[in-house]
Amino acid sequence: WLLRDFWKNQPEGKRARIKTVQDTYKWLVFDPLQLSPNTKFSTAMAMIFGAEGDAGDAAIQSTGEDMAKLAVLALRRGKLPDGTVYISRKNWNKWAVPNLLPNRKLSKDLVDWQSKSATWANWNHGGRKEAIMKQSGEYGWNYFGATYYNS
Repeated sequence: WLLRDFWKNQPEGKRARIKTVQDTYKWLVFDPLQLSPNTKFSTAMAMIFGAEGDAGDAAIQSTGEDMAKLAVLALRRGKLPDGTVYISRKNWNKWAVPNLLPNRKLSKDLVDWQSKSATWANWNHGGRKEAIMKQSGEYGWNYFGATYYNS
């Protein structure tokens, strides 16, 4: 949502007609990585994850082939298979390597979203959110994924 809110108000985002999280990721990630139309944000999980608007991380669906393209980007530390730098080495090391949580805490020390999000419009029925998407544990987070072992 942060990316959507930022880019839809920028000149480039206006030219790209960004309105949704899907539009934002298609423009920033899916198209540059040449992912198929099968990689998208689905509304199928809206009733479980809430009615706040655009679905986020847990609503993404993809294919094995598209996830392999993302894995290649990670293994090449931000470079596309053709050698194009998609994420500079400096930014890769800043965004995708270290734990970026406040004071390098683990996610288990920071996450308590169940009570905060439990409204009539976004009710966590029977703990189903925890069963579907693990929110915290013995790991940190950065812009690319989880971090382990004091990274």
